[in-house]
Amino acid sequence: MTTYAAVVLAGGRSRRMGSDKLAEPVGGVAMLDRVLAAAAGASEVVCVGEPRTTSLPVRWVQEDPPHGGPAAAVAAGVDELDPAALVVVLLAGDLPWVTRAGVEQLVAALHATGTEGVMAVDAEGREQPLLSAWRADPLRTHLAAAQPLHGLPAFRTLAALSRSTLQLGAAADDADTPEELAAARARLSP
Repeated sequence: MTTYAAVVLAGGRSRRMGSDKLAEPVGGVAMLDRVLAAAAGASEVVCVGEPRTTSLPVRWVQEDPPHGGPAAAVAAGVDELDPAALVVVLLAGDLPWVTRAGVEQLVAALHATGTEGVMAVDAEGREQPLLSAWRADPLRTHLAAAQPLHGLPAFRTLAALSRSTLQLGAAADDADTPEELAAARARLSP
């Protein structure tokens, strides 16, 4: 397995949830900790957002200004990574079904293609930019050229890079609402 670095976006305001969704337990584990477990094979993990306690060691950084949106958060996280990293995996902090196997499938798919990235596709056929793997050099170059990123969505920012897709089904579904959280809990109850 080729090594990769991971950037986890953990700075959203959880407006639709009405509470800190990343701290919400799913299957007995905080949602953010579930995502960090999926990235356990990474050489380093950078979380973007206000620092919080996690079950695994991570390095925290925040985009400037704070709450600048997903594209700005991706850039802040990638800037914090070791420059020697060759592959970067991007993960949203609210993916209750993501697994380490799914993350490793993305990395393997990237190495099997000539594209600059691989985005997961959810059960409804949508590409998920915050469950993706990227070749680090073109990602860094693109993010630097795309400034300013404040307020931009991740998909719009990453769409200019060549990419393929990988069907990961429910592993690519996020939990943004109380109903989605309830569905995740029902499926993953201990």
